[in-house]
Amino acid sequence: MDMIKTDYCIENTRNDSYVVMRKSDKSGLLISYAKNLCEKINEEYSLDLHYSATDLKNYDTFKSFVNELEEKGFCIYQLTRL
Repeated sequence: MDMIKTDYCIENTRNDSYVVMRKSDKSGLLISYAKNLCEKINEEYSLDLHYSATDLKNYDTFKSFVNELEEKGFCIYQLTRL
């Protein structure tokens, strides 16, 4: 069943939102702010990712984070309101 859980969407705007999808069942999370990504993904999916909010501000580290998610069977989309 395709479902996006919005429990972690706490922002005032959609300028810094992410959808993290588990490929196996197409379930996902809508997460506000990049700084919350690692914590909320670990909380929801019991993963053992180790990235701080500061780490995710760095482009190369963020790319490593995305690649690690990909290896664990997830994909991530950044949402932007136009």
